Amino acid sequence: MHGGDMNYFPLRLADGTFFFAGMFLASACLLAFLWTKSRPVRLLLRIIIFACMLFVILSSTPISIWLYIFWSFLVLLSLALNHIKLTHTKITKVKFGSTLVTVILSFLLLGFELPHYFTPTISLKKNTRIYVIGDSLSAGLDEREKNWPMFLAEKTHLDIVNLAQPGANTQTAQKQMNKIPASGATVIVEIGGNDLLGKTDSSTFRTQLEVLLKFLRTQNHQIIMFELPLPPFKNAFGAAQRDLAKKYDVTLIPKRVLTNIFIMKNGTLDGIHLSQIGHQTLAASFRNLLVW
Repeated sequence: MHGGDMNYFPLRLADGTFFFAGMFLASACLLAFLWTKSRPVRLLLRIIIFACMLFVILSSTPISIWLYIFWSFLVLLSLALNHIKLTHTKITKVKFGSTLVTVILSFLLLGFELPHYFTPTISLKKNTRIYVIGDSLSAGLDEREKNWPMFLAEKTHLDIVNLAQPGANTQTAQKQMNKIPASGATVIVEIGGNDLLGKTDSSTFRTQLEVLLKFLRTQNHQIIMFELPLPPFKNAFGAAQRDLAKKYDVTLIPKRVLTNIFIMKNGTLDGIHLSQIGHQTLAASFRNLLVW
């Protein structure tokens, strides 16, 4: 599978874009249901709402599974109530109330997720050395070609040591962390893709990632971590990253930053591993987050 248009739909699910679109559009359609009487329009609204529910569920946005269930229940309840043709005042109030509660919950969930969509501003420690812990996304596949940490070093003249190894996961990356000799450095963590796409379960991923982040925190390193784009039903991996980032004061780079590289034309070699254009673009994207 190659980057570009053919990857657009699954990757926009993975980076949460369709979560925002699904929540917003479902809310708009539920409100429209209250005022339209046209059967064709109401049928179209139902189809759109069911599609939006599918988008939201498959987006794997790391919110509680109980919130997903409760939100889905409210949407279906609102649809069922709006299907009732009786115009009794009490029924009308229940219809309106159910829709209003669903819309309010939708916007609360959007508000909860919105901060994770915006890119942070990263202030580096003065004269800091930067270490990159990662997998083939950072190491590259060909040693003769430049990877994004190399391009970043060229653009910024920062002292960057790339420890990334192809095939690394959260467990094997612990060998990389032991190669960081001093305290008080800046560490960029780009790891977890091989766990996510391999056989590592979310509980093991959380445990191994915590070992890594806890060690870096005890060494007083500044920690920056790339958030993983999430395939359907992999919510727990994203929740682990966010929980541990909060616990260990880690700056999270939103998953859409990596997704934008995967989607761009010629950004990858095979849908996952970055091309030279992809490495250059990722370096530029990271550079735009930095302030001195």
